[in-house]
Amino acid sequence: MVSSPACTTDGGDEGSGEASDGESMADGANCEPQPTDGVLYASCRGAACNTGLVCAYNEELGQAASPAYCTGYCTFSEQCEVVGLCTAEPMCIIPSNGNTGVCVLDCSDGKQCPEGMECLQDEDGGAIRYLCY
Repeated sequence: MVSSPACTTDGGDEGSGEASDGESMADGANCEPQPTDGVLYASCRGAACNTGLVCAYNEELGQAASPAYCTGYCTFSEQCEVVGLCTAEPMCIIPSNGNTGVCVLDCSDGKQCPEGMECLQDEDGGAIRYLCY
């Protein structure tokens, strides 16, 4: 989903930013920290999201094991824009089950997650992508 210049993971390529086999990689070395206080992309592990936002987690890891972040519903990527969150790309993804879209931070192709978040493989309807969690 997002990568950093000198980051490696077992089975991943150096600098690719992509972890293999659902493993995560360290991110955020020279980035702004993950937002706090329940705003968009803030951690919601043990904390509540602000009104209008929901807590998202990586379904492959399960709700108890996955890092989680506050996200909003969307129909287009411009609704997900946040300034200063490294090189990860804010975007709106529509799940394959046709549910409402949600804001995510795409960390594929060498993009870096904010400090405190990690790039994890995410699969939806057979499509594999990498997102910050």
